[in-house]
Amino acid sequence: AIAHSRKTSTDSVREWIDHGVFTARTAKQHGIIDQVEYRQDFQARLKSQYGENLQFNRRYAKKRPFSVDFSNPLGILQFYAELLSPPKDRGSTKDAVAIVYLDGAIMSGSNGGNPFLDQGFAFSTPVSKALDAAGDNDSIRAVVFRVNSPGGSAVASEIILNATRRVAARKPLVVSMGDVAGSGGYYVACGAETIFAQSATITGSIGVVSGKLATTAAWEKIGVTFSPVKRGTNSGLLASYDTFSDSERAAMDHYMDEVYDAFKGHVTAIRGDRLQKPIDELAGGRVFTGQQAMKLGLIDRIGGLYDAIEFAAAKAGVEDYEIRVVPRPKNFMELLMAGITSDDHGDGSNQLHLGATTPSSPLLDAALPMLRDLEPDRIRAVLAALRQLCALEHERVMLTMPILYHH
Repeated sequence: AIAHSRKTSTDSVREWIDHGVFTARTAKQHGIIDQVEYRQDFQARLKSQYGENLQFNRRYAKKRPFSVDFSNPLGILQFYAELLSPPKDRGSTKDAVAIVYLDGAIMSGSNGGNPFLDQGFAFSTPVSKALDAAGDNDSIRAVVFRVNSPGGSAVASEIILNATRRVAARKPLVVSMGDVAGSGGYYVACGAETIFAQSATITGSIGVVSGKLATTAAWEKIGVTFSPVKRGTNSGLLASYDTFSDSERAAMDHYMDEVYDAFKGHVTAIRGDRLQKPIDELAGGRVFTGQQAMKLGLIDRIGGLYDAIEFAAAKAGVEDYEIRVVPRPKNFMELLMAGITSDDHGDGSNQLHLGATTPSSPLLDAALPMLRDLEPDRIRAVLAALRQLCALEHERVMLTMPILYHH
């Protein structure tokens, strides 16, 4: 069926199955897929085919009008959330410098409607939407992208980098690095013409990491065994029942090399002759302070957030301006009510999602009870490591820094 669909031979399809893992670019080269493009380019291509008036409906159901269900114990909370919310943004026409925040480990997609999952994570969809909103707003004359992240998903980092390019094509974009902006954190930042960091900011870490947890020996201790059914030479590549075979390790190394080359390619293409050393001497996972990064050409200026804001305003040629956070921060009641969502199946029931701090993971669920007796600094370090492992469960190839812990 695949051979017929892709207009190739069954032998070619068997080779695809045995290979096991492809990046999008190599998948196109082999004929597995037809096109590699960002969503915005895909939509532009469809408009060129079917006309500029083509509309894209991203919501299948209309937003329900606000109403208070006082028979529901949560209805009064919903009422107060609306009552205490600030006035809706009517679209200020005053010149502004926008701040878009990326804070936490970078993950693909969104939080699934649960704002409490945002703690410790930065999801690609809302960050990209915020950047696009700031780019599309004519009253926003410049954008400061505040990055505080040890990295994360390679795919999500690429999506966010592309969003920064769209902003930079329309107005000044300046990056302000926080405490940490390394690996994926540097990936999303490198598209800006000017990058600010503090002297002690930890940045760089241009590299790729992958791996998996092989758990068979642990299961055998409690008498649980597995009998896998496999098809293809590298079908066990991502399975947890065994370590990598030689063939699987070679396939994963090849995949990582492609992602790594793309990362280095972005940095050299954007930073150009500002780099003071060949890229291979700056990459390889090497980590730098902000002061070192400036000498090496990885960043441009030493300074904090407000230095970046003033610089962005000057680049835009505005003196009288307001500082606008995009999107507008929600108050506590809004965050609380965002976790109370109407069931999409239309049965009228409400579901309450509260108290979660990370996406569900058996690894994290098992570890959390054992962390309670640790001191706070050590808990934060362990949680940071666990978040990276949780992300690796879904992404497999990551742009993430080493875990930094000092006591």
